Amino acid sequence: MKDTIYAVVLAAGLGKRMKSKLPKVLHQILGRPMVRFVLDALVPIDLAKTYIIVGNQAEEVEKTIGTGFQYVLQPEQKGTGHAVRQLEPYLSQTDGVLLVIPGDMPLIETKHLETLLAQQQRSASLAVVLTATVQDPFSLGRILRGVDGAFQGIVEEADATTEQETIQEVSTSAYAFRLPELFRYLKMIRAINSQREYYLTDVLSLMMPNGAVSAIATQDIPQIGVNDKIQLAACARSLKRRRIDQLRSSGVTIDDENTVSLDWSVQIGEDSVIRPFTLLEGTTSIGRGCTVGPFVHLKNENVPDGATACYRWG
Repeated sequence: MKDTIYAVVLAAGLGKRMKSKLPKVLHQILGRPMVRFVLDALVPIDLAKTYIIVGNQAEEVEKTIGTGFQYVLQPEQKGTGHAVRQLEPYLSQTDGVLLVIPGDMPLIETKHLETLLAQQQRSASLAVVLTATVQDPFSLGRILRGVDGAFQGIVEEADATTEQETIQEVSTSAYAFRLPELFRYLKMIRAINSQREYYLTDVLSLMMPNGAVSAIATQDIPQIGVNDKIQLAACARSLKRRRIDQLRSSGVTIDDENTVSLDWSVQIGEDSVIRPFTLLEGTTSIGRGCTVGPFVHLKNENVPDGATACYRWG
């Protein structure tokens, strides 16, 4: 029997290291809030409902994201475990699977979530952790495995030994939990840490003695989360590369990707050529067989098939 699947996106935090009054998940990447990439990754999955945990500037977050989701308020930001526990009135009596995804992880794709769900179905675990291998694991929770490759736990950087610090497999903070069992374990966790917060990873520790936690690795998430403007820029570069590859695969020629800037929503028809030093923003739509650039800035414009748009000197 197929499980009923729910999803929750964690979007309550301020993100102090962003050095901004704007809620972290609303920071823009390629012309859209980063949380939109997370929500788009959920679209192809057959979900019963998607919940979004809001807290800091909740009204602004809801207004920006829009309708089609169940918003749940976390009045005080007391950690990820506390955030997920806000769903107890909605899901504590429900059978199924809950996907938990950070709202600041714009590089996650549908294929990663499908891999996570498939592992949950195969293993019948109470919890499955999605992991990734990264070049620089600094500040991320390292994945501990036994000699047989079985998941043994997550160790945070502050608690890692010198040997554990060299581990490059890390937690993405994306999980699949069995319902309603998750809420029984959430009630057990305590805020006994320097931050005085309730960590979702503590649920895994409680489940571990029963052998009810597993992990599944993905190799193609180059960065886990966004905590500052440097990481925001790095994600933007990765997503720009992804979008340009999509356009090239559909028959678009982009002469010099280093001098071309485009928003994610920009549409370009096949056989069109984008010349250097071109900026395309908003809902700009370029038809087939067009030449745009060099030195052109278009915002929310429609360029008909076969047209040429370029800067004219003199």
